[in-house]
Parts: sequence; structure tokens; C-alpha cells
Amino acid sequence: MKKGFVSMTVVYTFLVVFLLLMSTLLISYINRSNYSGKLASDTKNYLNSKTSFTVQMDVSNGIASPASKNIAMGGTDTFTITSDSGYTLTGATVSCSQATASINESTGVVTVSNVT
Repeated sequence: MKKGFVSMTVVYTFLVVFLLLMSTLLISYINRSNYSGKLASDTKNYLNSKTSFTVQMDVSNGIASPASKNIAMGGTDTFTITSDSGYTLTGATVSCSQATASINESTGVVTVSNVT
């Protein structure tokens, strides 16, 4: 071997060991900082913001509060219905083709879930 000459085998060996060490450190950092959990959470929030639907309440003989809401796909939210004077919520029905909806007649709360 000539003076000042480094074998390519030594260089490649050093490079492989260095890359293994750096990848181990990176994996350790990701696991310790919970970066992967935050990334998954951020991705889910982004997708939900892009896949939300406006649900509007049309009420006869009363008022819904609020009148409409944006609900994420697969999400659940509530509306409150107040009947006009002289009317009650007894026997009230909810019709919803793109979600599951139910009404609590005693409180006037309408729960909309599984929005698609």
C-alpha cells in the first residue's frame, strides 16, 4: 500500500458503519419524540378537513341551532331543535340519507353520526 493511500474497501466499510449508526440514531429520535404519532395525527386532521360535509337542518314549526355545520366524514355532531310556541317535539322524525340521525324528544338534541 502506498503512503497516503486509503483502500476503497476501508472507505466503503467506514461509510456503511456511519450510515448504520446514523439510521439507528434517527430511528431512536423518531421513537423518542413521538414524531411518527404527530405525523399520523396531522395527516388524519388534514384528510378530515378535506373530507367534511355541510349538514343542514330544515325544521318545520321550530328552529335548529345551528342551522348547519361542517362535519368530518365519519364524524358525529349535534344540533338542538326548539319547537315553536304551541308545538312539541313528541313524534318528531329525522330523515337523513347520508348519515345516521336520531332525536331526543325531551331535550331536542339531534345527533348526526357516520356522515358519508
